[in-house]
Amino acid sequence: MAKIPATETQTFEVNAPIERVYEAFVNPEIVKENFVGLESAEFVEKDEVRWHVKEKVDKGMRFKGDYTVKYEGNGKDRVWWRSTAGNIETDAEVTLTQLPKGVQVFYRETLTPDLPIPKLMAKIFKPLVAREVRKDLTRYAENVKRYLNEKS
Repeated sequence: MAKIPATETQTFEVNAPIERVYEAFVNPEIVKENFVGLESAEFVEKDEVRWHVKEKVDKGMRFKGDYTVKYEGNGKDRVWWRSTAGNIETDAEVTLTQLPKGVQVFYRETLTPDLPIPKLMAKIFKPLVAREVRKDLTRYAENVKRYLNEKS
């Protein structure tokens, strides 16, 4: 098995109250609405979810994500989540800044899938995997932006 990390970092603005923006990142029910490639979700605790991601097949490699994530926050302007189990490690943070009109969102997430390939093959697959992971993380951020701007 080979672990290949990919990180996406974005800063964007949304026209929504800061409380709603905070909730969009810390509340797993809302995260679920914006999740990319979701097959199903099981709530382990109020703030902990086991995500089952649809299988991806590319260049002869198959991968189906199955991992548990715990969501936490400071109650006002900072949210973070980490994986606690499964075949994907995630480490993410969101920082919110109130603006005169709307909220600035700083979003950074690193996903590290544990792929069913030999470690020697990881160098070959790393650019492909990193590109796909960043694409999914970018789509997630776009979904959250759309969700927040539509609900305002």
